[in-house]
Amino acid sequence: MSSSKMTRIQYPSATGPYKVCLKNSVPWHGASEARLHISVGKPAVEGGKLFAFCEWAAERFPHSVLVVSDTLQRFNVMRETLADECLAASMCRNSGDEWLRRNRVSISRLRNVEILRWDDALAKSDTGMALTRLVEHYDADTGFRNALDAWVERFCSRLESRGAVSAETAKIARDYSRAFLMEELAVFSWLCKPDGVDVYPGTSMQDVFAALHVHEDEFFDAFRRDRLLIDYERNKAYSPLTFSAAA
Repeated sequence: MSSSKMTRIQYPSATGPYKVCLKNSVPWHGASEARLHISVGKPAVEGGKLFAFCEWAAERFPHSVLVVSDTLQRFNVMRETLADECLAASMCRNSGDEWLRRNRVSISRLRNVEILRWDDALAKSDTGMALTRLVEHYDADTGFRNALDAWVERFCSRLESRGAVSAETAKIARDYSRAFLMEELAVFSWLCKPDGVDVYPGTSMQDVFAALHVHEDEFFDAFRRDRLLIDYERNKAYSPLTFSAAA
């Protein structure tokens, strides 16, 4: 089926209080798999918004991988609480457990869903090898280093403007943010390489991806396409009387 015909498919309307809207034009029609990236702790993946996300994906993709980025958040916890890494990881793992329990109804809407926890992604040898290579690349490649550091600087500047980072903790905040992104990219290097579409309710790292995919080495293949970014808007047709996702 051609792409033009696929775009005319009429999908069922959203039934919850929110509906998904697309923020960019990454091709997705006909993809056999959607990798749904979940930043545990973010409001965009809770309650009615998560239900809309799962309902939207279930109508469009025959298979879903729910990428639960729980222990990735340990870098944020260490920055916020000064907890050591072991304790921060344990706290984030518990948060991931709670997230899965709390959102089981929404998750059950997905078709042929596979759940990938962050610890399982870190345990893969591909992740360790990729992280080593990315650290080396960061040291050697000015373009990648500048793009990543610019992303970190924007994030930390927002924290500073909200008073979440002081002058005394600014450096450690940048170090943790950089480590967060490097680990995320290491997982993306193999996770996002197979056919499918990566979907995320957040902002794009296309400038960082662009600094990586200029290289012809197949290691960088996963960064040659951006994630499909989504947001939410109120579903004007929503009726609590007909909504069927009560936990």
